[in-house]
This record gives sequence, C-alpha cells and structure tokens, in this order.
Amino acid sequence: ITEGENFMYKGIPTFSPEIFKELHLEDPFKSKQLNKGILQLTDEGLAQVFIQNNGSRKVVGTVGDLQFDVLEYRLLNEYGAACRFRPLNFYKACWVIYEKEEDISELMRIRSHNLFLDKHNKLVYLAESSYSVISAQEKNPKAKFLFSVEHNTQTHELENVE
Repeated sequence: ITEGENFMYKGIPTFSPEIFKELHLEDPFKSKQLNKGILQLTDEGLAQVFIQNNGSRKVVGTVGDLQFDVLEYRLLNEYGAACRFRPLNFYKACWVIYEKEEDISELMRIRSHNLFLDKHNKLVYLAESSYSVISAQEKNPKAKFLFSVEHNTQTHELENVE
C-alpha cells in the first residue's frame, strides 16, 4: 500500500542453492506422481529442481539439508512417490544467458554433462568449483553466468488503495 505513486513489483529473484543432490525414484511406475509433486513443491519454494539438458536426470538444490527430509516425506505421503537423494559435489548453479547457440559452443562441448534446465526451461550450469565457473566464463566470453536470476520478465503495477 502506498500513499502516492504507483510502483512496479518484479517478483523475487532465484538464487543458487547451496546443497545439491540427485533425485532417485524408487518405483519407476510412480514417475507421474513424482513429477507432479516436485513441480508443486518447487513452486512453493521448498527447493529447486534441475533436469539434465539431454536426459532425465534430476538434481534438487536447497539451502539446507533438512529440506531434503521434508521433500522426501512430502513426496511419499502427499504424492505416493518414494524417492531417495544421493549427494552431489556441486559448488554453484549458474544461469547461462546467451544470444546465439554458438556463444556457448565450448560449454556445450566440454561441460554438456553439467548443463541442466530449471523449471522455467532456462539453461543452468552446475559448476563443481569456483575455478570451473571462471574457466567456463573465459572459454565462453559472449555468455553471462549468473548466480541469481529473475524469471519474471514482466512487472506488475501495484495501485494505490484509497
């Protein structure tokens, strides 16, 4: 609520998680339940999910280990999808911003196994170390590597309440 000017609200940016784990579904016949559950739980902000660019491997990122326990419990009890998490040694998630495919050709060639898509289908590079981020930036100078991103490109105008 304002007393004068209208203002624009762009939304909350997404930041790189601190902890990464690979998601394994116990029963392959429950993949539909898992996908529905993980989509809804990530919409709630409980975690972020990254799906490998050329595959179906799912990596979940959180800021704390307890979130994985909550995810595992809720996926099983609310969606019927029993799963487990295997720890991964990633340093950061970097959203890769580029104009043309050739801007990231070196990244695609050398680090394709580290390229994932977030739930907004934005390309994300899961880096193992700060050195790998610096190296990727040097080898792909036309691309930007961001540790946070605003997915909402539209702004919402909030009006005065009189």
